[in-house]
Amino acid sequence: MKLLPYIAIWAVCALTVGLLALYRKVLTIHGDDEFIHLSDGEQGMIPQQVALGNKLAVVDRWGKGLTVFTAVFGFVILAQVLYQAWEASLVIK
Repeated sequence: MKLLPYIAIWAVCALTVGLLALYRKVLTIHGDDEFIHLSDGEQGMIPQQVALGNKLAVVDRWGKGLTVFTAVFGFVILAQVLYQAWEASLVIK
């Protein structure tokens, strides 16, 4: 069984997870997600903070799901490689 296409798919998924993590870091670089703005002088910041919270929720949902998929898919590929190596060791030369 040729594993190269599966390894390429796994690599794309892993790269996407990394890019999502980087995008999340860029979104939170100013630290605006750490404090809730409630005072009268900060009324204009509330819609921005709500929008940022919604973006972070979407990025986190995709990030978690894709991370789990990438990890499980990687373990499946590893299991297949080990199985192929074990099968090859059983062949008498």
